[in-house]
Amino acid sequence: MPPNVLFVDDDRIVRHMVERHCLAYSQQFHLLLAKDGKQALELLQSASVALVVTDIQMPVMDGLELLARLSKTYPDIPVIIQTAYGSAENRRAGLMAGALEFIEKPIGGAAMAERILDVLNETRGNDQFRSIPLDLFAVLVEQERKTCTLHVTQRKSGQQGKLFFQTGRLLDAHSQDRRGEDAAREIFSWADTHYALQASCTAQAAQIAGGLRMFVS
Repeated sequence: MPPNVLFVDDDRIVRHMVERHCLAYSQQFHLLLAKDGKQALELLQSASVALVVTDIQMPVMDGLELLARLSKTYPDIPVIIQTAYGSAENRRAGLMAGALEFIEKPIGGAAMAERILDVLNETRGNDQFRSIPLDLFAVLVEQERKTCTLHVTQRKSGQQGKLFFQTGRLLDAHSQDRRGEDAAREIFSWADTHYALQASCTAQAAQIAGGLRMFVS
């Protein structure tokens, strides 16, 4: 039976365009459609999914919240991110190693269908591909100018930390008895983490003068 691919986008026309072009590959994969992160999570509870393709800016539950949920509950599902920020920028930042692909919008339905098939072939039987790692997720938070707190947990040790963002700027970090730059440096050094997104930031003043780029190269 062909694997399921979950395509998440709030634009109905885009969803239908991609669905139409993916029909040509119905023997290779089956496309599931969701209009926001909430609907995507509902589908993930009822169907096995081999790949998620998601937009970032969506109502109800945006792509950042969806990615955070995937990091905890479905860490082994690879993800393609649709973004208005070009992949070349992220390659220059050295972040492409953690992500399968940034697809710069707009993209045609035929090109999207071909890319989905390529990624399925790349990831088949290869367990190195996982959901979006913390450093790349933090860059997305910065690019989207998000105000939030990331609650980060290292899976193996259970260590926990917090990263505080105000309109995309990393203001502060807490990790056990560490604060500021020391805490952020420790959190970003953790391997295999999951994270939760809280849509508020309680940090009052910047304790990290250099922002995110001090820790994400």
